[in-house]
Amino acid sequence: MTWVHGKEGDDIVFNPPLILVRQRWILEKLRKESVTSVLDIGCGEGNLLQALSFPAPTIPEPCIREDTCSSEEDEPEPPSLHLKKIAGLDISEQELNRASERIFPLIDDSSDSPIRKRWTDLEIKFFLGDLTVFDPELEGYEAIVASEVVEHLPQPMLSALGPVLLGKYKPRLLLITTPNFSFNVRFNRDGENKRGYPDPTGRTDRIFRHDDHQFEWTPEEFSSWATSLAHEYGYILEKSAIGSPTSPLPPPSESATYAVHCCVFRLDPTSPQHQSPPSSSSSSARPITPSCNKENHRLLRSTLIRATSLIGLGIDFEDIRETVRDLMSCWGRTVILVSELWPELGVLCGGSKRVLVQALGGWGNVPPPPPLPSPPLSSSTSTSVYSYSDGFFDFQEFSIKRAGYDLEIQWNHYHAYDLASSEQPPDGLIDFDSRDKKGKREENGWGSEESTPGWE
Repeated sequence: MTWVHGKEGDDIVFNPPLILVRQRWILEKLRKESVTSVLDIGCGEGNLLQALSFPAPTIPEPCIREDTCSSEEDEPEPPSLHLKKIAGLDISEQELNRASERIFPLIDDSSDSPIRKRWTDLEIKFFLGDLTVFDPELEGYEAIVASEVVEHLPQPMLSALGPVLLGKYKPRLLLITTPNFSFNVRFNRDGENKRGYPDPTGRTDRIFRHDDHQFEWTPEEFSSWATSLAHEYGYILEKSAIGSPTSPLPPPSESATYAVHCCVFRLDPTSPQHQSPPSSSSSSARPITPSCNKENHRLLRSTLIRATSLIGLGIDFEDIRETVRDLMSCWGRTVILVSELWPELGVLCGGSKRVLVQALGGWGNVPPPPPLPSPPLSSSTSTSVYSYSDGFFDFQEFSIKRAGYDLEIQWNHYHAYDLASSEQPPDGLIDFDSRDKKGKREENGWGSEESTPGWE
């Protein structure tokens, strides 16, 4: 039974799918808070962990932005996540194995592909066990995520969630998503037989979305539960809702507008609960509910992914500019996006896009490069388009402007290599074997004429 469909012509469609809507909400919150470690409770097959495992495009650094921002639209995207450690906890060993198989091939650093460069070491761990068991190994994560988890918990486990996650681990952030029961009426608007799964506990006559759901809350019930937890454990609560379908029919009520409840518990350092020194943690895992015979967590897999080595590499602005010239000449481009150049220039720039922008003359809150010494009189640069002016870099050579969330670079002194003739760029700068006739990459779309939004 595909229960999310109504009668023909009245399907409930989510575009993008709800799983991506939830993931986007989580990632946006984590980025805005600049967290460096995440524990995914009930990680399942590792959808979120997979997204978290991808390396940030740059080293941790301030966003590149214009000197003045007149509106929210002028603000850059939230900064990238520069995670140092992530972990997944689940009660299913099979699910954890699937998560591991999904993630580890993607982070294999044996490939020389530039898009795999990693600027921060990343530790990844998978734990098998129950969330009602307190484990010192799970302390210290800045953010804990429980996405579509709480509705699967029997009442004793739900009662232990607050004491364990907020009372013991005390993360800076706890992110929770769970289904909105009030939305379910939109799956049965024809008034015919309700489709779904009866409440397995028998406490209500409600019909749930999944056969393992122990409950599904209305907005009022969710708000009451979350508010109570936040007050008890000294957290500031931020509630919201996500997941609006593309159905042309209006919702029957305001409470049925969104399919998913979500909230952020943000630790309040001024609350009385966080004023006294934390009590010492037990040296071993122990259940919060002593009457339950719980097993300790078991570490199934752990690995440390090392960052790209930059040891011994200095920053040479002229080397960066020369490489930009060679790439644009080879590709036959007068205008290019920073995101297109970045795979070739990341290591040369030490992982910093600010260094790249500075090398090309600066823009917005990135200052211009320092002055260069005047070339000797015998230097041929006096007649070159790559000339210096009074000992300074020629700031008219490149122009930079904003292009969505990217930056567009224009080479004002464009000089294309004639690939059909014997004239070739300097040896060692461009690998022509990896490029087509026009000098564009054949793989991964690098060098495409199309503008790609975002800082990668």
